[in-house]
Amino acid sequence: ATVGCGSGSPPSMATPATREAGNEALLRGEFGQAVEIYTRALSAQPEDAKLLSNRSLAFYRLSDWGSALRDAEETIRVAPDWEKGYIRKALVLEKLCRPPQELLACYELGISRVSESDELSQAVAAMRNQVDVTKPRAVTTSPSDLNEGDAAAAKTDSFACASAAENS
Repeated sequence: ATVGCGSGSPPSMATPATREAGNEALLRGEFGQAVEIYTRALSAQPEDAKLLSNRSLAFYRLSDWGSALRDAEETIRVAPDWEKGYIRKALVLEKLCRPPQELLACYELGISRVSESDELSQAVAAMRNQVDVTKPRAVTTSPSDLNEGDAAAAKTDSFACASAAENS
């Protein structure tokens, strides 16, 4: 599912048929085809924020985190007052196992630039709660204090982050 674009959506310079073809490929789960369609359209209109955002989503669905991040950042550059770029970027940062504080900073930057966005406001509130939960505690747990389930979960989380980093 795509993230809503809100009322401040920038105009798209691409032909509606081209954008629609890319969107249809996304809906069919043909993410590689969607990337190709959006890339062709972007060769003619390289600063079309909607195309960049949609291609970011297609790369995201392909687990191509580096390309998804580049397009999300380019979306922010060409449309700094549009929420979608910040949301796409934060989602990729999460897949790259970046610290919650980095995701929060991304969302907060969006809030500072987008006049009204319920989506960004909700994301900031959720991330602030997560950052509060993940703050270092005065009492630390030594590895010997972990039970087997905790140790297995830690290994799984570490593996997921390492895998995501390798795919970027």
